[in-house]
Amino acid sequence: MTDPAQSILHDQRGMSGPQVVGILLAAGRSRRFGADKRVAVLSDGTTLLGAALRALQTATDRVLVVLRLDDRDLAAQLTDGGVPWLACPDADLGMGHSLAAAARHLHPPVPHAPGVVVPAVLVALGDMPCIQPATYALLVQALRTGATLVRPTWQGQAGHPVGFGPALLSGLGALQGEHGARALVQAAGDTCTWIAVEDPGIVRDVDTPEALATFVTHSC
Repeated sequence: MTDPAQSILHDQRGMSGPQVVGILLAAGRSRRFGADKRVAVLSDGTTLLGAALRALQTATDRVLVVLRLDDRDLAAQLTDGGVPWLACPDADLGMGHSLAAAARHLHPPVPHAPGVVVPAVLVALGDMPCIQPATYALLVQALRTGATLVRPTWQGQAGHPVGFGPALLSGLGALQGEHGARALVQAAGDTCTWIAVEDPGIVRDVDTPEALATFVTHSC
């Protein structure tokens, strides 16, 4: 029997609805990890950031990776791979600044000409390599069919990525601080669409070398 999520993964690029841009936040300093975890290698030889990026690319129309200003080597690698990226000058002030920079890049706070379409966005984290492509596909489908805000859950736990409809992009562009879009998500209240998935990857991130070891020992 065909998995419905896999069918969505294969077919949704032809669907109507807003364009969905994947924003991959990767501008952290990896302080708890003790080294640049973005280039840490998983058991299949893929870097942590590469695995997260690959899964996000499978479901979205395009991606935008947010880096720090001093990420010259990583930026060069993304450029060589044809992956768009954005350097956030305020990245060290918190995740909210990185997300705001990406939102403003996609939807500058200036008047637009008639007919300009504002995208929906799916915000993912660069240290979560085990989210299944089918999970991304389900969230993108919800955004394409009009969801204002969408989040996945696994065994009752809320996880990432988080999807924001076009109407919320200007709010994302005004974010500041360390907590990303938490306040915006809380304010959305009952308008949030929750999608239950069989995907523990939505709650598994890599903050320490010990956490990475579990990813290397046990595949996603």
